[in-house]
Parts: sequence; structure tokens; C-alpha cells
Amino acid sequence: MNVVAVQYDIVWENPDRNYELVSELVESAPPEPGDLLILPEMFSTGFSMNTQATLEPGRETDQSAEFMRSLARKFDCDIIGGVVWPDENSQDQPGNQAVWIQRDGGYLGAYQKICPFSMVGEDQVHKAGHEVPVFNWNGIQVAMLVCYDLRFPELFREALAKGAEMFVVIANWPERRESHWTRLIECRAIENLAYVVGVNRTGADPNFTYPGRTRMVDPLGDVLADGGAEVSLVRTRIEIEKVRDWRKNFPAYQDSLNLSSR
Repeated sequence: MNVVAVQYDIVWENPDRNYELVSELVESAPPEPGDLLILPEMFSTGFSMNTQATLEPGRETDQSAEFMRSLARKFDCDIIGGVVWPDENSQDQPGNQAVWIQRDGGYLGAYQKICPFSMVGEDQVHKAGHEVPVFNWNGIQVAMLVCYDLRFPELFREALAKGAEMFVVIANWPERRESHWTRLIECRAIENLAYVVGVNRTGADPNFTYPGRTRMVDPLGDVLADGGAEVSLVRTRIEIEKVRDWRKNFPAYQDSLNLSSR
């Protein structure tokens, strides 16, 4: 099975144009049936703190989810994308979420960013999530995280304890910290003996320039794909037995679980 990441220059607060850009890219080299297609954080608006432009009503009626459903059905693949949705427990602040739509258009679930980026005041705009769920994709256990979460290994350990074998990190990660992005993705793969797929944007918005560098790393820390700086589709094949064999033969996996139970 393949993962296919869509790396592009998100147009600021312009959902309709971003839907067009994603559609054009995916049409240019379509995923295979059963693949997992991944879009960046806040894929339809960019990393804006203007909730009047970014907030959508929720999974039943929002435009971005409907767009993802249409892609999923058209290409017979699952799809992950970043949206801003209402928080289930807060009337005041929405959540920056990664949403999973299945190949038949059904809603599988969502993850709400636990670590809003306080440096730019995201914690004042978006409500923090509280747990990292793990989802089953064709027998592979997958956890989703969002951008700044990558800096917090505790979140990955939480998902690891639930059986995660692959981590998907969707992002708007700025160019000035590009080296941190590439290194941390490799670190999270190595320390969790898991695939890590980091999906970033390219281009610029009113606040930041972005390097792209969508990156796919195997459980040994080997880089399988790197999107560079250009608009592109980035893909790799997931061979989950590589994770399971490595965990079976190398004690760090079991030792990490033993450590967490102290």
C-alpha cells in the first residue's frame, strides 16, 4: 500500500482555489485504489488565526470535508487533511484538526492538535486536544498529529502504547526551522520503530515562507522520499512487516513499553 502526499503552495484564506490546486495535482498522477492520500495542515486556508475565514461547521456539512469525500470516492482511496472544526467540549474555541475520510466517503475519525503553536498565539485561538487516537488503515495502526506536535515525543509514546505503527504529521512548518523538521521526523521514526510521514506545504503566506520537504521515513530512520521545495506529489510504499520484524528483533520497542509502565 502507498501513501501519497500533496505538497503545494496553499493560497491564503481561499478554499475554492486550494480545492482546485489539490484536484489538479492529484489528477496529474492519481493514487492507486486503496492508497492513503494526505493533505497538509489547514489545507484549504493556510495557517491563519482568523477563524472567521478558517472555521467550518463540522463533519456533516463543511465544504472541506465534502471536498475530501469527493476525492476519496473518485480515486477509491482514504484521505487525511487538516481543517478547523468546532471543539466538542468548547463553545469558545475551535480545534486545529487532522480529519480522516475513508475511501467510500465515510468519516473514520479526527485528531485535534494537542500543542497549539503558542509562539504565534495559536493557543489563544485554537482549543488544545487531549488524546492521540490510533486508527486502522488496511490492518496498519496509524496515528495522526499536527505540525508543532512533532516536537513533543510524549505524544508519540502515547500512540505507541496504543499500538501505532505509522505516524502521519501534517504541517505548515516554516523554512527558518527546516532542519528541525527533517531531523525530528527521523528521530520519531527511530525512537518509535515506526514509519513517520511528515507532510508540509511549500511557498509563502503573509507570515512565513515554507520549505516543502515532505518526508517519509522508515522504522530504521532511512529516508524513503523527500519532496524538496517544489510543488509535487510525494509517495512511498508502506511495507508494514518492516515495522513488525524490527520490533520483534530489536528490544527497544518492548523496553519502551516496559518503561512506560513503571
